[in-house]
Amino acid sequence: MIQFETKYDLPFPPEAVWPALNNTDWMNRSLGLPAVRYEFAANAEGGSTVHARARVAGLEVVWQELPFEWLEPEFYRVRRVFENGPLREAIAGLELSRQPGGTRIKFISEVLPRNALGKFLASRVLFPKTTRDTRRIAAQVTAFLRGQKPVALPRLTVQPVDESTLQSGLEKLRRTGVPAAHIDRLQKMLRDAPDVELTHIRPLAVAKHWSADPWEVLSLFLHATRSGLLDFRWEILCPNCRSSRQQIVKSLNGLART
Repeated sequence: MIQFETKYDLPFPPEAVWPALNNTDWMNRSLGLPAVRYEFAANAEGGSTVHARARVAGLEVVWQELPFEWLEPEFYRVRRVFENGPLREAIAGLELSRQPGGTRIKFISEVLPRNALGKFLASRVLFPKTTRDTRRIAAQVTAFLRGQKPVALPRLTVQPVDESTLQSGLEKLRRTGVPAAHIDRLQKMLRDAPDVELTHIRPLAVAKHWSADPWEVLSLFLHATRSGLLDFRWEILCPNCRSSRQQIVKSLNGLART
């Protein structure tokens, strides 16, 4: 097993740094990893076996993804066992440790090569790329927590809004009587937030970020759906990795009871 780690010190406590780094799907995008397709097989004793597929340099790589291990706001990591390709196993994750005046982030990578090509890729390609990417992530998180960047992670695209549709929806929203300050904040969010954030908006998390009343913010988002600004959908979140790979539905009736 080849081990590799990078460390960065940020002038913020772990409780502030953790929310910027705990979305593993966003981290994968920020690290420039390829899109992944997941397949779930129910186990007789309970739980599921998760297999994943991704295309890397024209080769479809298949692996078993074991359950995430995490403890907020201290660490998370995942182990992947590959069925093909130049690697046998890979472990990736990060650790946050409280330091005088801030937090030390440690990005961890462990790779078990299958052959000489895997050893070359790990030491000469993967690890140098990880160093560059994590340095970029640490700098962006620092700027975000200082209020200098609107987005916590790099490489998250922000598409421009359709101005006429936005203004039409905002006009309808203003007639509902929700606080004008909340509408202004929502408009800024729709303009500036990365696309991945706008596809999975959690009203109560937004309320906490805004330091606003949760029920007022929930009401704002419900009215925004009636005004044509947002869609209302349900999905199942995995309590382990906090991600969702099940089909997203518009009604609770559409969710499988299993």
